[in-house]
Amino acid sequence: IIKSVLNGTEENKKNVYENLKTECIDLIDNKLNENTDLDLKDKILKVKDKLLRMSYNPNEYVGNIDKVYQLKQSVATD
Repeated sequence: IIKSVLNGTEENKKNVYENLKTECIDLIDNKLNENTDLDLKDKILKVKDKLLRMSYNPNEYVGNIDKVYQLKQSVATD
């Protein structure tokens, strides 16, 4: 991620962003399948919906990739 932020082409940055987003969505899907708590499922679905609506924006790349990375780390450790 750091390498793409510092030296990546626009195509490379977009690929890193989309791959990270896909990994995060996969982790969220796994959490949804594991969990039976309806309140938690509702919150997870809202997060997934927001993530699905996010798209690559070169002007907001650093902030957005950080948010997606932090979300991935949070979902992976829960």
